Amino acid sequence: IDTGVEPIPPRENESPIQLQYVDKTGLSSRVSRLNPRWNEIDETTEKSPDPDARFEVASEMCGQDFLGMLTHIVESDLPARSFVDEAVKSRFEIDPSGEIICLPSGGLPWKGHLYDLEHEYNIKDPLIKYVLYTDQAGMWRIQAVSVEGKGFENRLSLPKEWRGVRDE
Repeated sequence: IDTGVEPIPPRENESPIQLQYVDKTGLSSRVSRLNPRWNEIDETTEKSPDPDARFEVASEMCGQDFLGMLTHIVESDLPARSFVDEAVKSRFEIDPSGEIICLPSGGLPWKGHLYDLEHEYNIKDPLIKYVLYTDQAGMWRIQAVSVEGKGFENRLSLPKEWRGVRDE
């Protein structure tokens, strides 16, 4: 069944991510599960469920999912970009190395914007290694920037004795 929903292919010169599992929770899988099963009987009608009614449910679900994503992009992702952009532009005011940026608060989506802005501004050496921000309680946090496309590999990890330290 073609649901019209497909993953975005990797960017040019970017190696594809090797998946270690199959995602069965995405929109296309959820839509697929709305199709009547081969042996499904509606208990109230004692007939096979109406595929057109299921299509209506799937269509509503896709519309709500799309609206939710659009709202997130417009109300969260796009406004966050300007904060990340300003942090990248002022990084030498934070530290002369230019390897640290400071965001006004935690919780804003910064990673994708940071990678995009580094490409846009041709930032190569040095790359930004750390992000400073305050959490919702006003406590300062530092986070190492991961290697682009490798969520668990940092450009430069924090020293081992710093990792996980809180309130000291």
